[in-house]
Amino acid sequence: GKITSYFVDLSYDVFVIDYRTYGKSKGKLSETALYKDAQYCFDYLKKSYDERDIVLYGRSLGTGIASYVAMNNNPQKLILETPYYSIEDIAKKRFPVFPVTWLLKYRIPTYKYLDNTSCEVLIIHGTEDRVVPYSSAQKLAKMQLPNLYLSTIEHGGHNDLIDFERYHQIVAKWLK
Repeated sequence: GKITSYFVDLSYDVFVIDYRTYGKSKGKLSETALYKDAQYCFDYLKKSYDERDIVLYGRSLGTGIASYVAMNNNPQKLILETPYYSIEDIAKKRFPVFPVTWLLKYRIPTYKYLDNTSCEVLIIHGTEDRVVPYSSAQKLAKMQLPNLYLSTIEHGGHNDLIDFERYHQIVAKWLK
């Protein structure tokens, strides 16, 4: 899609994961399977690239999975676009009257993974995100991790950050 071609245009090789049951990917979907598949793909990339040359990128749901891989490996950097503090945190904000902790099948605690990640982490989030609120990025930034940087896109939503000039400036600076 748009993001893939964007990074290819920046002269990066791009490897994209289809979650189980999405695209042409098959198999039973579970939180454990998501982690296992992501690590498998990272191990596959290490056959052709030094892991210090790999920049992990996660967007929306993928931010928690990318954070998990970063925690367990040594990528060069981690870019998180529209990340959530945890799935549980988002569910509580969207469905405050339900016992979401009990109902949730997936936890994906991004904050725990980032707390144990050694590479530099860039968070890019828009102030008008209606899917994963900007407050999620702020909550991650409040962890005050020395390797974590938050870049805000004023008026940016959940699916349109790439349309903002500031997005291009942030990514270009970060990847230098």
